[in-house]
Amino acid sequence: MCRRSVMGADAMASSGLASLGYKYINIDDCWAAQKRDSEGNLVVNSKFPSGIKSLADYVHSKGLLLGIYSDAGSYTCTRTMPGSLGYEEQDAKTFASWGVDYLKYDNCNSPGGSPKERYDKMSKALLNSGRKIFFSVCDWSVAYSNPFLVFIHNGRHSCNDKTYKYISRHFTSVRRAGRALPVLPSFLSHLRVRWVFNPSANPHSSPTPFTMARPPLGVGYWAMGFSLLALLLCHQLAAIEGLSVKHGRRRGPADPGRRGVLENGLGHTPPMGWNSWNHFSCNINEQMIRETADAMVSTGLAAVGYKYINIDDCWGEMNRDSQGSLVPRASTFPSGIKSLADYVHSKGLLLGIYSDAGTYTCSKTMPGSLGHEEQDAKTFASWGVDYLKYDNCFNNGISPKERYVKMSKALLNSGRPIFHSLCEWGQEDPATWAPALGNSWRTTGDIEDKWESMTSIADQNDRWASYAGPGAWNDPDMLEVGNGGMTTEEYRSHFSIWALVKAPLLIGCDIRSMSNDTLKILSNRGVIAVNQDPLGRQGRKVKKDGDLEVWAGPLSGGKVAVVLWNRGSSQATITAYWSDLGLEPTKDVKARDLWKHVNIPSIRGQISAVVESHACKMYVSVE
Repeated sequence: MCRRSVMGADAMASSGLASLGYKYINIDDCWAAQKRDSEGNLVVNSKFPSGIKSLADYVHSKGLLLGIYSDAGSYTCTRTMPGSLGYEEQDAKTFASWGVDYLKYDNCNSPGGSPKERYDKMSKALLNSGRKIFFSVCDWSVAYSNPFLVFIHNGRHSCNDKTYKYISRHFTSVRRAGRALPVLPSFLSHLRVRWVFNPSANPHSSPTPFTMARPPLGVGYWAMGFSLLALLLCHQLAAIEGLSVKHGRRRGPADPGRRGVLENGLGHTPPMGWNSWNHFSCNINEQMIRETADAMVSTGLAAVGYKYINIDDCWGEMNRDSQGSLVPRASTFPSGIKSLADYVHSKGLLLGIYSDAGTYTCSKTMPGSLGHEEQDAKTFASWGVDYLKYDNCFNNGISPKERYVKMSKALLNSGRPIFHSLCEWGQEDPATWAPALGNSWRTTGDIEDKWESMTSIADQNDRWASYAGPGAWNDPDMLEVGNGGMTTEEYRSHFSIWALVKAPLLIGCDIRSMSNDTLKILSNRGVIAVNQDPLGRQGRKVKKDGDLEVWAGPLSGGKVAVVLWNRGSSQATITAYWSDLGLEPTKDVKARDLWKHVNIPSIRGQISAVVESHACKMYVSVE
């Protein structure tokens, strides 16, 4: 481990990154022994035999700075070493004596006290340590009425904006700052390139290090290939071509700016609509699509937010025409897709279509778009298509990153905004690279209309929660609500979890003949509001006790959504404590039961409910 840190410092210098301004070599969790010494000091574990002081000296000899990690709780998140709660002054002096320059301070295993109180103690301790140490608060933005991040350096300094610059249509803002720089989500949501500065820098000079809200189309930071290095080494940002980026909000476990969003103006909230596959498979035709559009309006589903009418596989002829264009199947879509799109648009709805990043679609009844990306994208645009589901069959073994980037570029060049839904099945961890290419990406294989399938997919999708956000969403596949394979309570759980995790809400049943129970589930305005909340933070599983689970997520305005989910075979009581939700234990909270449609009087510390087998309770705080 120590050798890796040394290698990291060496590579930072030899790659040229240090010369651009990248300075910190930061050690995260797991660097210390499980227990403190007899005097209460942190003890470096055996993976760092020379100690942190020696390592800091080496890093400093390279002209770099050393960062370290601790936690505002009794243990760090891995539970392999002590946290600093109750030892703030002692640990801060230890870090200073070692020559540490940066502290990442996490939020695990706390006794439930206010994070503001816990972080303030370490802030004061660092200020009293005798050494300037950059303070990085890793609170996950779960405990504040208005999400924020504060960097404290020699006191609490406010942002000192000096200038905004606009560099071509690709770069929205360059921000210069003096001293400390608070990163405000309301500001960063509009950034396309975010600059990062040394807090002690002269406000009239701007160093060159920067983080990108998105790499060039198709290039991931995780690959670190030549294109990325060329980008990082490019001092003249205005000369970079083909770079189109968006939102710099928190993405993934890495730096908030490392993960980009496709610049097509779509998907600021998860898409809502209907898809033909789950219920109809290949048994589709234009009359059924028209009737579904009619039903979307007449049932009131359109009024609560469902907009997309998406045609899945099997809509095209087996062969392209003499010009190489896709041809709608004459026997089932005799009027063509353009006519159908016009009809759907006349209802105030949007039309989606399907293709595949391979030689054939998954049904093998029509051609895929591999090798025809530009042509097919222009065809879809000419027909008035608004959404493309892009599958992964018959791909000739070509990397999905290579195949999907071609269609992404083609859609951007098509002359029409088209929502790009990558259906890669989660095979190569698309959450880590697909945000630059599409508006959503499948995280799993196909869902089935079975309890076991739905619950398994929920768990698989939860792994990628931190990668989703406005413009780019994890997709655990379409809804099975109303298809008959699960009970009403199971469908209610299905819809609640999909809404909480900001999944695309794409109905998969026949809405022309659905039951009243199905309609009530799909049209629950309170649950839909959680899914469509503008904060765009995916909820996740925060507590598990056997088959009893608590799922929760932050909403705009400091609100929180909570699902108490009983995956067991018998009735049980489930409790969510405020500490599970990032709320102060003494906080009085009013809540609303989203399925019973009733308000709950002020409660403190926890919320409990008796939950039937395979059922759930869903609440949102209202104060």
